[in-house]
Amino acid sequence: MKGSWVTTFAVSGVILLLTLFLGLQYNWLRQAGAAERDRMQRRADTDAKSFAEDLNREIQSAYFNFQTNTAAWEDPDWTEFNERYDFWKGKTQYPELVREFIYFPKGDRPALRYDPASRLFASAELPAEVNALRAIIADRTNFRSFYEDINALVMPVHPPEREMERIVLRRTPAGEPPKVVMPENYGSLVILLNREVLTGKVLPDLASKHFPEGNFKVAVSNAGGEAIYAPAGPIESADAKAELIDLTPDNMIFFGERKTAEKVRSLERQPGVLVRERIESHTFTREENGSGGVREGKFTIQLQPGPPAGESGRTSVIAAATSGGAPWTLNVQHVAGSIDSFSRNELWKSYLIGLGIYLLLVGSIIAIVLSAMRAKRFAQRQIDFVSSVSHEFRTPLSVIYSASENLADGIASDREQVVRY
Repeated sequence: MKGSWVTTFAVSGVILLLTLFLGLQYNWLRQAGAAERDRMQRRADTDAKSFAEDLNREIQSAYFNFQTNTAAWEDPDWTEFNERYDFWKGKTQYPELVREFIYFPKGDRPALRYDPASRLFASAELPAEVNALRAIIADRTNFRSFYEDINALVMPVHPPEREMERIVLRRTPAGEPPKVVMPENYGSLVILLNREVLTGKVLPDLASKHFPEGNFKVAVSNAGGEAIYAPAGPIESADAKAELIDLTPDNMIFFGERKTAEKVRSLERQPGVLVRERIESHTFTREENGSGGVREGKFTIQLQPGPPAGESGRTSVIAAATSGGAPWTLNVQHVAGSIDSFSRNELWKSYLIGLGIYLLLVGSIIAIVLSAMRAKRFAQRQIDFVSSVSHEFRTPLSVIYSASENLADGIASDREQVVRY
């Protein structure tokens, strides 16, 4: 009886300990799953951002590389443009991305088309949709840098200004935000992109570069939600997003006026906008009414500490952004449906494996205990059987032994009694 209680207590203790380990395993798996989910989310956000930066850098390279003032178009001397064109083709990975260049002068003067063979801009017949773009971009209140319907980048051409001043912030009465005064538009350079190269080569290359493992589906949609690039099908719920074809400069650098001519020339070769004054830090928004409705823009200026004495460098940074979002949006979704779904499935998969091991161990313990109890019962039955057989054998043998002793001792001398024995 005592041994039975000890066995029951020991088995119950082992099962309780295994159950405790199972609960701890579920808690550890849940914490590890949450950490892995956060890591995957950060990785998806980082890769999507890098994807967008690479594409935007490629588009901005094709856009800002050809920024020139009116001097290059009035002569006309195409030397500077040809140099810029050669420089861009030598640096870009996709020289076939730009299909052609078209220049719309101010007024009713005929449009000019660039001929790569002769390396000149000349009058030419243009498609109807390109001609229609001229009237659209003439309305500066609704101007856009990218027109998706004809895959065109539009860059305004401004007259040169004194002392390399590109953007002027005018002071306004107290309580009113500063106004951004842009130079007069002299003309527009239209850069027509090759849509097949963009969606058939650039986007797939970037998807392979930033999502090589195939764990995420990549899709690009326009502002209306229509799919531009979706090799694995449309994405309804994205785990990460990034704006594409964002032509807002990442930053514009302001330098102090105490620069030598040599330093200024070296700074001109850096990306950014060079001005002659230091500007106060400010953030403001502005609304404009036009034929397309009310548009709101945001302009943020952030001054940073200047470099140490005797060193050259940035003294302030200004960043600009407009409301309404970029023309295209990158959507990234895990192949399991979402990062949360993948993490949840992995959690339950690992937990079910642990639960299976737990059930196997508990089942093995119970099976061993039942087997031992069965063996004990069989052993008891064997002992009982041997005892019974021994008893049945001893009874007649005792009788025979007693009769033999009587005969040997002469107790039974009568002949009939001897025969009976």
